[in-house]
Amino acid sequence: PYGVAIALDRQEMATEKQPDGSTRDVPYSAVQYVRQTLGLQVCAIAMLDDLLGYLQMQTHRGADMDAHRARVQAYRDRYGVSGA
Repeated sequence: PYGVAIALDRQEMATEKQPDGSTRDVPYSAVQYVRQTLGLQVCAIAMLDDLLGYLQMQTHRGADMDAHRARVQAYRDRYGVSGA
């Protein structure tokens, strides 16, 4: 294969399996891992930051949209990788 196409790059931390079988978060994204380790290009139609930007512009849509934005932001804060 020469590359991978994905609909949404969630820009989230990848995980590594440890010798004891557990996993731990690492400071790079799954997309960064594919690019660096496998040498494949990754093309995303949109990124999580794009989705957040869109949701932030939808303030006139009411409480439901605000709740969606807050949940997506909480996900980004918990699992996100900066610069991904």
